[in-house]
Amino acid sequence: MGSLQDYSVFRRWWKKETPAARGYTKSYSATTPSGDILEADFHFHEKKSV
Repeated sequence: MGSLQDYSVFRRWWKKETPAARGYTKSYSATTPSGDILEADFHFHEKKSV
């Protein structure tokens, strides 16, 4: 992998995917060198104006 201070390594490592869980807006997946699969799902919402 590379230095943990080099954020470009993380950008290349994580791949954007379609969220599997309903209601999530962003999803990323990565496979570690040992073969483990990591997934991160994010839900962002907009603040409603009054």
